[in-house]
Amino acid sequence: MWMWIRHHFFRTFVTLSVIVAVGMGLPFLQAEGSYPGLEILYHVRSLSMASVGTADGSGMDMTVTNPSLLQSAKGGLLLSVMRYPADIQTEMVEWRIPWGRRTTAVSLRHLGFGTFDERDEEGVKTGQFSASETWMSVSFAQSLFRSLDVGMTGGLFLSRVQDVTATLGVLTAGGVVTLNRYDMRVGISVRNLGVTLNSYTEYGEPVPSSLHVGLTKKLAYLPLELSVDAGWWDKGHRNIVRLGGEFTFPYNLRLRWGTSSNRFDLESNRLWQDMAAGTSLGVGFLTPNLSVDLGIEYRGVGGTVLGVGFSSHP
Repeated sequence: MWMWIRHHFFRTFVTLSVIVAVGMGLPFLQAEGSYPGLEILYHVRSLSMASVGTADGSGMDMTVTNPSLLQSAKGGLLLSVMRYPADIQTEMVEWRIPWGRRTTAVSLRHLGFGTFDERDEEGVKTGQFSASETWMSVSFAQSLFRSLDVGMTGGLFLSRVQDVTATLGVLTAGGVVTLNRYDMRVGISVRNLGVTLNSYTEYGEPVPSSLHVGLTKKLAYLPLELSVDAGWWDKGHRNIVRLGGEFTFPYNLRLRWGTSSNRFDLESNRLWQDMAAGTSLGVGFLTPNLSVDLGIEYRGVGGTVLGVGFSSHP
C-alpha cells in the first residue's frame, strides 16, 4: 500500500509541476537577463551539435534542455570541460540514476570567466579579481504513458564577482513524445524560470527565461539522426533555430556536426570565414561502459571553442 501511495504521489507531483511551470513560463518569456551561465550548454557533445537538445534522447545536457529526456537515458557519470577564448572555461559533472519508471540526476556546472586586473580611479593596478557562475541542480523524469515522458530540473544558480554575489532559484520543465513508428521524438521545454534570492544591487537582473520546441528523427536511408530546435525570448527577439546531426559508423564511431541562425551574427565580410562561422564538429567513441567525446565550434572573429567529455555507463 505504501509503495502504491508513493508511486502515485510522485507521478501526480511531477505532472502538476510541469503543467504549472509551463503555464507560468509563457508570460515570463519576455524576460532577458545577464546570467550567461544559464544559457550555454556544458557538455562537448552539445557543443559539436550547435547546442540542439530539446528532443535529443542521446543528449548530455538534457537536464538543462529538456529534463523529460532523462527517462530514455542511461545511468552513469558524465564529465566535460570546454575552453573558450579569453581564458573562459566551463566544467560539468552529472550523476544519472534510473529507478523503475523514473530517472533522477544530480548536476554541478561551473563557468569561470578568468582573472582580471583591479585598478583604482587613477588606473593604477591594485590587485586582481575573478568572476564565475556555479549551477547546482536536481532533476526528475517520469513516464506518464508509453510514449509520453515529463520532467523538471530545479536548483540554485550562484553568480560571483570577487566578493559580491547574486543567487537565483531556477526551474526548467518539459515533455517529450516518442513516435516509434516514425523513429522520431518531439519535445517542448520552458527553461530557466527563475526567482532572485539575492541580487548584486537593489535592482535585480531579470532571469533569461525561454521557450523551446524540438524534433529528432532517425533517417531511413542514412546512418544519421537529425535534430532541429527553435527557441524564443523577449516577444520574438533573440529567436534562434539550431540544426545538428549525429552519424553512426561501424566500430562504435560517431561523427557530429551542427549550425544555427547565430552564424548570421558572426559575419566579417570574409567569404571563407563567414561560411565556416557558427559551424560545430565533433567525434565520439562509444564502448558498452564508456564514451569519449571531442568537439569544436568555430565562431569566426570570436575565436574557437574546444572541449572534451567522458561518460560512464555501469
